[in-house]
Amino acid sequence: MSLHNEKNLAERLEDAEVTVREAIQWLKDGGSLDEEAERSAHDAIQTIVKLRRACD
Repeated sequence: MSLHNEKNLAERLEDAEVTVREAIQWLKDGGSLDEEAERSAHDAIQTIVKLRRACD
């Protein structure tokens, strides 16, 4: 993978992480986030973080 593609992927993963975090907060604020969904969302964040680290 070229350096440009790796940087682009890292940026897209960072955007995805922010989006998931914002979605968690939005759902919490609305009271419609159950424990299982929250765990799944946090698992997704951990996966995104691992993928971002792999791009470094």
